[in-house]
Amino acid sequence: PTPAASARPGAYLLQVGAFQEAANATQLQAQLLKHGFTSAVIPIAWGEKTLRLLQIGGFADRSAAAEAAAALQKDTGIAALVQKPAAP
Repeated sequence: PTPAASARPGAYLLQVGAFQEAANATQLQAQLLKHGFTSAVIPIAWGEKTLRLLQIGGFADRSAAAEAAAALQKDTGIAALVQKPAAP
């Protein structure tokens, strides 16, 4: 299990998906929760549309985030990208 997505400067996160349809993001979010992974849906503007990024985060360093990504892949079959959010 991993902490919820965080906007803390310096925190690493896992990018699990990007969806145009809110229902698709919510559906995957529920699936992740069943496996003990807390996530957040972050809406961003993409041209005239809105994308919903599904993220798991709040990791202190890249190593911790990579370990969580490996656990996510093993437990659910879902791949994730390790990212460091832009500074506010």
